[in-house]
Amino acid sequence: MAVAEERESGAGHCLPKDPEDEAFGSRMRRARLERGWSQDRLIQRMRQAAQQVFGQQLPCDRSMKAMVSRWENNRRVPDMYNGRVLAAALGLSENDLLGGTSRAEASEQ
Repeated sequence: MAVAEERESGAGHCLPKDPEDEAFGSRMRRARLERGWSQDRLIQRMRQAAQQVFGQQLPCDRSMKAMVSRWENNRRVPDMYNGRVLAAALGLSENDLLGGTSRAEASEQ
């Protein structure tokens, strides 16, 4: 099957055509991959952003790796602080990154 046909049929790992239709985790993963970053590199950038922008430290790498994985797999949504750090690390506005995810949803999870 040709790549174009694969995309049309929904096979493979293609993202929705309309970013508004994407779940938070898909938007996050897409933004990370567009930059060519591994999850470890994202965590590194988040650490830098947390320190530079907010003057705070993030938890240990193991804890952060688990958190990033849960976010990308749509098992959790970052809280307000982590959403801000993540957006800063990716160079996006919170609105662009979180999109349709409300703060009420984020605080519940």
